[in-house]
Amino acid sequence: MSRSVFTAPIPLPAPELGIRAGLFAGIACLLMAGSMLAEEEPRQPPRRPDGLLECCNSSHASVTAESLSDQRCVWRLPDGSLLDTETDSLLTWGTCPPWPVGSHLLLVDGGVVAGRLESIDDGRITIRSPVVGRMSLPRNAVAGYRGTAASRPPIAAEGPVVDLANGDRIMARSISARDGIASLSWQGGVVSIPLERIHAFDLTGIPPAVSRSAVTTVRVALVDGSRGPLSLFGEATPVDRVLAIRVDGGCGIDLTSLEPIDISGLDNAGSRAGLSRGRTLSGAPPEIGGRSGFSGLGIRSRATIRYRFESPIVRFESSLAIDDAAKPGGRAMVRVIARSIDGDRRQAFASAVIQAGDPPIGIRVDLDQAREIDLVVEAVEAEDDPVDTFWLDPLVIASRRVSAAP
Repeated sequence: MSRSVFTAPIPLPAPELGIRAGLFAGIACLLMAGSMLAEEEPRQPPRRPDGLLECCNSSHASVTAESLSDQRCVWRLPDGSLLDTETDSLLTWGTCPPWPVGSHLLLVDGGVVAGRLESIDDGRITIRSPVVGRMSLPRNAVAGYRGTAASRPPIAAEGPVVDLANGDRIMARSISARDGIASLSWQGGVVSIPLERIHAFDLTGIPPAVSRSAVTTVRVALVDGSRGPLSLFGEATPVDRVLAIRVDGGCGIDLTSLEPIDISGLDNAGSRAGLSRGRTLSGAPPEIGGRSGFSGLGIRSRATIRYRFESPIVRFESSLAIDDAAKPGGRAMVRVIARSIDGDRRQAFASAVIQAGDPPIGIRVDLDQAREIDLVVEAVEAEDDPVDTFWLDPLVIASRRVSAAP
């Protein structure tokens, strides 16, 4: 005869039950007290980014932005006082963040807007920015779109060109999108595909660099990696989301917005095959050694690029390195030559040997009222292969408004 065996819980003695109950009650009280303290403790506002503010004739460290506009900017100095400045008296402030890693639009002027693509029609392209919300941009202001940072380099073809997530490429006659569906017109007809399957597209091929405007342009870089004219994002953009600014057209001029008066030493002398403006010679956005900027010049070795100015300039500054895409072992030397009002030429800067993979070097040289400058990239040895250099955010500064010679 078999017997069933049952296992019953062993009752705890009364004192032990009391200890456990008291322990649970104590923990509950502590949790409630912590919750009450957390509710009573006021939330601190996010700390505004600070940085070095460079003006035409002065500089200020650890400055935060209070308000930004195309006419005036207000800054808070470390002692708490406010500094009100005319915008065209500014040069730079802050540090550019890394480029967007997710989806983003490439702008014709070299800028970029991070966000999710929503619609495309004949006149406008709409994107939802995580910083400023929905933005509707003129279609002719947009050069292309990239789904990820990995698809960032421009497509070397005339647009519209569309790359799909599966690796297919469509030479489209037109592209439109609405409600998550893209319509592509091509020689085979019209095809509709989910917008999320588009990996990248270019509307115009590699966009040309935009010549300098006659008016002062304030460019801003946002926390999500977006950058472009302040007017594009709107002056209502939260100032605590701006990490850097650059003013072009006051006493500082971005060299990438100017046409050189002479190019020598490149392959097919006089051609622009070894010169790029606004992006590297490999087609990537302005970035070297993990440091990004607003713009830049790509110059291949054994080249001299000459600029002339109507007004004398007092300083040149830039960050320089071998292009990140250059082959290992590439090397070069660079010089900056200045010509004075009297026609005298002098060497304002000469680098040591720069190797591929070296961190960027900072160039900041006085030019003593120069009317011309030469940017020279030289081979170290005669048998060295040409190598691409990149000059990040090259800027010339004058004590008053400066322009390029016609």
